[in-house]
Amino acid sequence: MPRHSELTVLSNQFRKFSETEAVELDSPMYAELAHAVASTPDLLELASHCPRLQPSPNLLFASVQYLLMTGMKHPLREYYPILSRGEPQSESASTAFREFCQIHRNAIVKLLEERKVQTNVVSRCGCLLPAFSMVSLESKRAPLHLIDLGASAGLNLNFHRYYYKYSHPCNADLEWGNSHSNVRICTKIRGNQLLSLETEIEVGSRIGIDVAPVDVKDINAVNWLRALVWPEHHAHHNRLLAAIEEFKQFPATILEGDVIARLPETIECAAANHAIVVYSTISTYQFSELTRSAIAPLLGEFCKQRPIWHIELEGSANGQYELALTRYCSNSAAERKLLARASPHGLWLEWVGG
Repeated sequence: MPRHSELTVLSNQFRKFSETEAVELDSPMYAELAHAVASTPDLLELASHCPRLQPSPNLLFASVQYLLMTGMKHPLREYYPILSRGEPQSESASTAFREFCQIHRNAIVKLLEERKVQTNVVSRCGCLLPAFSMVSLESKRAPLHLIDLGASAGLNLNFHRYYYKYSHPCNADLEWGNSHSNVRICTKIRGNQLLSLETEIEVGSRIGIDVAPVDVKDINAVNWLRALVWPEHHAHHNRLLAAIEEFKQFPATILEGDVIARLPETIECAAANHAIVVYSTISTYQFSELTRSAIAPLLGEFCKQRPIWHIELEGSANGQYELALTRYCSNSAAERKLLARASPHGLWLEWVGG
């Protein structure tokens, strides 16, 4: 049984999720459910089975949606727009949610203890693309050797096959990529600074690293990715399915293991004419402190042989999400530059410099 202090911490996590993240990312249902969990002892006890480095609200809600998605029958299903055949219920979902959790507690606990929040939010590519464009320009348009840390299914490694539209209230839309692609990413530009993108970005090779790669040919793995999509986010769900089909046709190499253990080989296998780009998208919070602190020294050591660009779309100490680029070069100290503030789902980007 978790201590009272642990449940208090969990309660605060769910309350914060309800009041901030669920509101910003437009999920009234998860805002409601998180608020209910925060004040319900048996639901907090259930959530306490989440591993320490996992975001408890995301993991609990994904576990419930996964069980509904894979066949468990309950009236709660009708509250999920992705799953409901008709109009979603307008009444509160909290009572049905708590009842479902009580009935299927053992199955939920098993998922909480075994699964991870391995989202593959393809719309984050809308934030990555401007950074990739900068690397392409700085490397004199060399083909990019992409290394995705915490790659999940590796769908973001196909960024160059997608279609993008950047909109700004005072300027014309900026379009990039394959206009015929079924993966369509729309990102709003905030602030006064506008983006400038290379017309073409050549990708030479693509490698992902993950401790537990997601196999897009495994229906259970795909259903877990689907369950991680929030219920009201139809566009995200459809984009995920389209990106999975794209990856089946144009797969990348995904290596299983710790990023520090596998990163050297992914750097060393880069062709001599390729520009090495290591990147992550809201994944390093799940790395151990030892792993996170080892990335920069490792890249600093390998840059003695050739330049390396490191792109991070990660949470910051101030609670915001930021896009940053660090340039590693043998004849100078590593230079980290904040490029933009961003939505964690790639919905908007506020460019601040480069």
